[in-house]
Amino acid sequence: MFQAFKTSLCRFIPQCTNEPVLQTGCVYQTVRWRKRRTDPIAKSKIGRVRVPTPIDPAEYKFSLEKWDEYNILINAIRSHCIQDHRRKNKETAAGVSLEEQSRKDEEEWQKLLLWNTEENAKTRQLREARLREEAKREEEEKLQALIQIEKEEAAWLAELEELVKKEKEASKSYITLENLDENIEAALAEEKSYLFGIDKNGKFTLPENTAWTELKERLEQKERQQNEPQEKTETA
Repeated sequence: MFQAFKTSLCRFIPQCTNEPVLQTGCVYQTVRWRKRRTDPIAKSKIGRVRVPTPIDPAEYKFSLEKWDEYNILINAIRSHCIQDHRRKNKETAAGVSLEEQSRKDEEEWQKLLLWNTEENAKTRQLREARLREEAKREEEEKLQALIQIEKEEAAWLAELEELVKKEKEASKSYITLENLDENIEAALAEEKSYLFGIDKNGKFTLPENTAWTELKERLEQKERQQNEPQEKTETA
């Protein structure tokens, strides 16, 4: 701006003074005066608040979704027009008539339609075979699942029968109102001792009428296992 203003002043210098005219190779052009950063706000703009244009969210979302499709369609139309224009130029340069070219295009189009029909038939056959195979596989999987369920139910029933048998066997020793007196008399007649002794080596000593029958059996079994190697060494 300052350079344009300075150059424009040089036109009036010869009229005011006797200095030679400044020769420049520029074209004089009116430059619009720009507002400085330090200038205050215009009075006409004081209090004005710019309200943004409202945007419909549904329309904005639809535009974003269809933007790529629009570009693809426009590019395809542009490419088709360019190719058609180039083809016509080639036909004009080669001297081929448009009617002959349209006939060739129609023949090629019919060939492509026939090829497309054949390919669709092949694809349909492959799809039907694949669907039959998938249906057969699903039937086999369902049959295997039913067989597995039947096996699990049979195993569960066998387990229940075994539990019922065990409970029946155990119920023979249950104390009921009918055999209550007999069990009381047997308990009083059979004396059990809950005493036991432990020596310095940690060995248990149980009486003959001990109530710890399971512990006594384990101790006897352990003692037999310890005595077996000694007997083998003595016989050897």
